[in-house]
Amino acid sequence: MAPRVLICAGEASGDAHAAALVRALKALRPELSFYGLGGPRMAGAGVELLAESSQVAVTGFVELLPLAGRIIRTLNRLKKAIREDRPRALILIDFPDFNLRLARTARRAGIRVVYYIPPQVWAWRRGRVRILAECCDRLICIFPFEEEFYRRHGVEAEFVGHPFVDLPSPGPAEGQELLQGLGLDPSGEVLALLPGSRTNEVRRVLPALAEAGERLRRLRPGLRVLLPVAPGLSPESLGPLLGGAEVSLTEAPARRVLAAARAALVCSGTATLEAALAGTPLVVVYKASLLSYLIGRALIRQVRHIAMPNLIAGREVVPEYIQGRLKPAALVEAALPLLDGGETRERMLAQLALIRESLGRPGAVRRAAERAAEILGED
Repeated sequence: MAPRVLICAGEASGDAHAAALVRALKALRPELSFYGLGGPRMAGAGVELLAESSQVAVTGFVELLPLAGRIIRTLNRLKKAIREDRPRALILIDFPDFNLRLARTARRAGIRVVYYIPPQVWAWRRGRVRILAECCDRLICIFPFEEEFYRRHGVEAEFVGHPFVDLPSPGPAEGQELLQGLGLDPSGEVLALLPGSRTNEVRRVLPALAEAGERLRRLRPGLRVLLPVAPGLSPESLGPLLGGAEVSLTEAPARRVLAAARAALVCSGTATLEAALAGTPLVVVYKASLLSYLIGRALIRQVRHIAMPNLIAGREVVPEYIQGRLKPAALVEAALPLLDGGETRERMLAQLALIRESLGRPGAVRRAAERAAEILGED
C-alpha cells in the first residue's frame, strides 16, 4: 500500500501553497499519496479531501463562534484519521489555531510532523513556540528572519525562500491582454482592489475599498477599478458590497490583475506580498469586529505593523489603515500619490524591490519538498 501523508491547509492561500508542495513531493516521491483538509487546488493536485477548508476558514476571535461546531467536528475527524490511519507523516500549512491541535495529536500518536509556513509567533502569541518545539520535527520557513528566531527557541527550522518567488511574473503584455478580455482600454490606468478571500473580512473592508475606488475614478478620468474574485467567493456575493461603485470583477488570478494595475488597495494577508512581488504600489487595509480587534491588540506585543511588506522590512514601507482609520477619504489620500509618478511612488517601488530580493532565489517549493521528504524518509 502506498505511504499516505495527511496534509492540512485551512484557507485559500494555504490551499495554493499546499497544492504546489504536493506536486513537488510527488515529483520526488511518486509512491506517496495525500489526503486531508484543503480546497480545490489541493484536490486538483490529487489530494483526497476529508474536509473542505472553506468550511472552517474564518478570521477573528468573535467571528469563529458561529462556526465553532463545524470546526470542532472537522478537527475531530482529522484527529481520528491520525489515530486510526497512522499516516506516514502530518504536513501542516499555516492556519495555526487549528493545525497546532493536530500537531499535538500526531505527536502523541508518534506521527512525524512537518510545518510548512509556520505560525507567526515572532509577531504574536509567542507562547505557541513551545508547542512547535514539542510537536514538530521540522519547520520549513518562508521568511528570512524566521529560521534564526525559531532556532533560538529550540525549534528545528530552515528558511527555503518564499513560494511566490517561484511563480512566473506576469508582464505588462499579460496585463493588457487581461484588460482587453474584460472590454477595457489596455492602455488605461487601473486600480486593483483585493478585499481578501474570507467572507467575513470581505464584508468588513470591501465597501470602503469600493467607495475609495469610485472617488479615485472620479478624480482621475479614465481610471478603471478592477477586483479579482478570490477562490471560494462569487461575483454575486460581492455585488451588494460595492454600493453602486463602478468596479469590474474578474476571476483572473490576483497576480494578473496586479500586473495590470498601477496601484492597489489590499486587505492585509498574503495578497500584500503578491503586490510587493509584482512591484505594484499598495495601501494595506484591515478591519475586524471591535472585540476581535481589542483581543488581537492585547496579544500582539512584538511588532508595530501587520502588513507583510512592513514586517519583512522592519519598518513602514506601505501605509496601513486599520479599524477606525479605514475610511474612503483616507484611502484616496494615500492612493493618489501612488497613482501619480512622483517621489512617493518611486520610493515605494525601490523599497518593494528590496523586499523581493530578501525572499530568496527561485526553487523555494522544490527546496521545501526536499526538506519534507527528508522527514518522510526517516525510519
